[in-house]
Amino acid sequence: MDLNRCAAIESAIETDIQKNRLKPGDRLPAERTLAARYQVSRNTVREAVKALKEKGVVETRKGSGSYVTACAGKALSKAIEQRTRRLKEIFEIRTMLEPCIVRLAAPRIDPPTLEQLNTLIQEQEQDIENGGNGAKQDQAFHRLLAKSAENQVLMTLYDTLSDLLAETRAEALQTPNRQKNSMDDHNRIIAALEADDATLAAAVMETHMENVARSLGL
Repeated sequence: MDLNRCAAIESAIETDIQKNRLKPGDRLPAERTLAARYQVSRNTVREAVKALKEKGVVETRKGSGSYVTACAGKALSKAIEQRTRRLKEIFEIRTMLEPCIVRLAAPRIDPPTLEQLNTLIQEQEQDIENGGNGAKQDQAFHRLLAKSAENQVLMTLYDTLSDLLAETRAEALQTPNRQKNSMDDHNRIIAALEADDATLAAAVMETHMENVARSLGL
């Protein structure tokens, strides 16, 4: 299951409720309809609806479907507050971790890996042009940087945190402007690595983290 797409569906339904396109008591579209609309599996839709149920935003009626709850507005406000706090905490970890990664990677990264990083940016751009958000390529870009640090303990830590870190990407890459800014920052990071400048690479990555955090309103 694609966690980024699941989060995107969850967010889209929440937006429909906030903008009164879905009101308390309204039935959500059928799973197959949502799956076709967002081009995902029905299992991904099911997980998104499950997350909304856990927040108290929707309820499932046996044999009938899922409906917006009477207290959806209050539940959403609480969920948004909790999500903002969670994203801020995750970003505090990313802001500590990512600059350290590129500082280690700068003297160790090789030309083939730099080529891979450039390819990922091209694939991210292509994915966005095709209607995606580029989050998958963004995640691969940062993981490849972590791998390039050639520190197995760090790599284990990074993979352990990967699902948490992915939450910030799902949120951060939702608009064309944010997507473009992300790719521009990635290009600057690669340029610093190509120059074998660990200090500059770390500074650029720190700026990248600040830019993404700002785009999230954190």
